[in-house]
Parts: sequence; structure tokens; C-alpha cells
Amino acid sequence: MNKAFAGIGINRDDVYIANIVKCRPPQNRNPEKDEADACKEYIDSQIKLVNPEVIVLLRKCSIEKHSWGKLWYNSKQGKMVWKRRNKKSPNIPSSGIIKRWNQKNKLLARFEIIKENDMINKSFKILKKILKIFLKSLVFIRMYWYNLVSLKKTNFILKGVFDMKKLTIVALVVVLVVSCLVFTGCGKKEDKKNNQYEIALVTDVGNIDDKSFNQGTWEGVEAYAKEHNISYNYYKPSEDSTAARVETMKTAIETGAKVVVCPGYLFEEAVYQMQTQYPEVQFLLIDGEPHDANYTYKTEKNVHCILFQEEQSGYFAGYAAVMDGYRKLGFLGGMDVDAVIRYGYGFVQGANDAAKKLGVEDDVTIKYWYSGSFSANDEIKTKMEAWYSEGTEVVFSCGGGIYLSAVSAAETANGKVIGVDVDQSAESKVIITSAMKELKNSVILALGELYSSSDKKWTDNLAGKTSTLGAKDNCVGLPTATESWRLTKFTVEDYKKLFDDVKAGTVSISKDTKTAPKTSIKVDYQN
Repeated sequence: MNKAFAGIGINRDDVYIANIVKCRPPQNRNPEKDEADACKEYIDSQIKLVNPEVIVLLRKCSIEKHSWGKLWYNSKQGKMVWKRRNKKSPNIPSSGIIKRWNQKNKLLARFEIIKENDMINKSFKILKKILKIFLKSLVFIRMYWYNLVSLKKTNFILKGVFDMKKLTIVALVVVLVVSCLVFTGCGKKEDKKNNQYEIALVTDVGNIDDKSFNQGTWEGVEAYAKEHNISYNYYKPSEDSTAARVETMKTAIETGAKVVVCPGYLFEEAVYQMQTQYPEVQFLLIDGEPHDANYTYKTEKNVHCILFQEEQSGYFAGYAAVMDGYRKLGFLGGMDVDAVIRYGYGFVQGANDAAKKLGVEDDVTIKYWYSGSFSANDEIKTKMEAWYSEGTEVVFSCGGGIYLSAVSAAETANGKVIGVDVDQSAESKVIITSAMKELKNSVILALGELYSSSDKKWTDNLAGKTSTLGAKDNCVGLPTATESWRLTKFTVEDYKKLFDDVKAGTVSISKDTKTAPKTSIKVDYQN
């Protein structure tokens, strides 16, 4: 079922599954009327709690047993009655999908019908207009549903009764023997043609709203695709593994993707495998380069890679912190991979240069530690609590979700945090700035170059190559929006002058990841 959802671009996290009955009947028989009746209050409560925009019901039993041919759906949007036309019900059991996954192309083609009707955004908006014209008239919409098992058509007649004062959204109802699938949303897309999505983003660990790599990259995909009227979608792997990422990338390609965007170094092995299997597909790998399990690197002509000058962004953060009056600093890294190291060593260099400029080298110290994880956990929180209690004023949290641990500790101790990768100021008032990679800008630049070619393939200057983007490309820096700038002594104007100096190359920042920078300030590198 997860593969079926992924195949049509629906995020599994956006689907809620609820059973008509809460216990399996003996011999797995169909539930009786009294059994369904006994469980009805539970399913009604689940619908009320979830408050879905769309309810999809599949299979005969759910239709017959839930209000016995009718489902009354009440919400703040209004009231609707759904009713079967005849006894011939749709037959789309999850078991059929599992057993027949070798026929996945056929299955996905029919499963896509869920979205083909464009349930929320199109059909029902038109229906709403019709209902306004006819003033509470009954409107009949013929819908066609396909049987995933027999591949035969069945059809329904939809009858609706609407409260015109409250109606803003309508729900589409179909039935499942085991479940009621509630679709609250899926990956955004524009100008869908034949249910194909030309640009696909496959997510790293987390979702597209992770305030980190996924979100920044997705915003770039979305912005470019919308502006140029290109269909797009995102796909989420079932687990954190190369195999899952490969499978999801294949699903995206089978659903029409011509361009696959991969955010983060975790895709390095997956892209290495896919680049030769799908030579006509163009891959954009953000913050990584393709290699096999033995770290043999190779980038084919259908791949372009983007790396960043994280040392510059880290430098801005360290410099700004010291210039703003902070003297007891901390660097919290995730894993000691090159990108994180460059952030950290850049942070040290920036703090050191600011301290030298102010003549406070003896006062400025940095605690420096790699947590070994990109996920928030109690160990990190405990470590940060200890740092703050020992006098640390601000911590640069560098590594995916670990900022949550730093923020939690800072909020308790009245400390401060510097975010990473994207502007994280909205997450907490203790975040005073963020050392950013302008992921959105970098994706827009790359896609612009790709689509500038007549054949929609990487141009010679990008094909099989890696771009390292920095201040000169406007692809690293600190957020300068009023709501994001929480520094008080170091102004936006001060920062812009520093940025221009770095952009012009007048400020020397080492990108060495093997040797820690030499400093006048004290840096406590902890194990």
C-alpha cells in the first residue's frame, strides 16, 4: 500500500487509516451489521478528531456496514450524504495490491484515479459554483472507479445535500473493507498532465517542512516549477536506507519524473546506482557526490552536484556572535562529516577574527563537540544543559534535528542558539540567527541552467560536474529579514559589509577539514 501511495505521489504521513470494526471477525469473515454498529461510535469519533478534507472509502463492507449504504459526514464546512447507486461495490482491497505488486504499473494507473478526479482543488470547486447557481439543488456527479483486482469498472452516483452558508470544501467518499483512508494532503504540484510529474524531489530523513534540507530544497523546486509551469511533486522513502531511497527514486521516475532532486549526502550511494540505470533522467544531488559502498566516486553526465562553502556561512555566524557581545560560545555538530566540519571550523575562524578586531581574544572561548547524530536526543540535551549551566551563552547547532535538543536546553537556561542550513528563527525566540545554505537559490540556479538547454539535459559546464557555491553566488549567509534578525549590536548593515568583503575575496577563510584552524581564542575540542 505504501508503494501504491508513493507511486501516485501521496505522502504516507498524510494518510490516516481506520478500521470499520476494531476486532478481526472469526476466520476473517466480513463483519456483521451488529458488529459494525457496535464500533460505529469509534469510527465517527476518529473522523471527528482527524477532521479530514477528503474521506476515501474502499470496498463493499464499509459502504454496507457504515450507516448501511449511507455515510453522513458532518463538519464545519457543511453536511453531505453519500449513497451507493446499486449493490455492485468497488473492490480495492489492500491485499490485492500486495499480491499483485508485480503488476504495479497497472495497479498504479488505477490507483491514480483517486487523484485523477482532483478531488479538492478542481471538481468540488466547480460543484460548489453549480450548487450556488441552483440553490441547494441535488447535484449528481457520475464517478468511475476501477477495481484493482479484476480491473473492471464500477460506478457510483453521488448525491449531495449541502449547507450553503458553511460549504467551503467537499469530501469524496469511496470504501475499504479493512480501512477508511483519509487523505489530508499530498505533495504539491502544478499543471499536472496525465498524472505525470516532471520534477521530483525525494526527501532526505524527515519531511518537507523540516526547517532544514528538505524544506529549503523543496522551496527551490516549487518556486522554479511554479514560475515555469512545470509539474512537480515530492516522494518520501519508507525508511532511512539507500535501498529505500533507490526504490522511491524508481517510483518517481515510473510516475513520469525527468528530473530527480536529491537533498543531502545520504543520497550519494543511491544516485551512484541510479545514474547508470536511468541515463535519460537528470539528477540534481545537493550537498554530496555519487559514490559506491567502497567510496569509489563517479559522476555521470546526467548528474550535477552542488556543494557549499559552509566555512563562509559558519564564519558569518561566529563573527556576528562575538561582535554582538557574546563571549562564551559553543559549537554542537552532528556527525563529523566534511560539511559539518567546514561549518564548525568556519565558525571558529569568524569568532577568532571578531575577537581580534575587538581586542578580546582572552575573553572568547568555544566549546566544540560532535554528537554523532543528526537527530535530537536526551544525551545532546543533557550535554547542552551542562554547557549552559557552565556559562555558555550561545550554541551554534549544526546538524539536522539536533537543534531541537539545543533549543530545549536553551529555553530552560535562558541561553541562545544559532540555527543552520535554513532560517530557523521561527522555531524559537532563543534562535538569534542561522548560518544558512541558500538551498532554494541553489536549486533555482541549477534548474534554470538545466532547462536552458534545448534537450533539457545538463549543459557541458554542469554535466557530470560539481558546483561549489558560496557568497559570490548568493548561496550562503545569514537571514536579514526583520523578524529573523535578533542581534542587537551587530547590525544588518555591518553584516552586509562583511558579506561583500567575503564575496570579493578580501577575507581569508580556510576550508581545510583535516586540521583545526589556528586561533588566538581558546577552543575546547571535546570527545
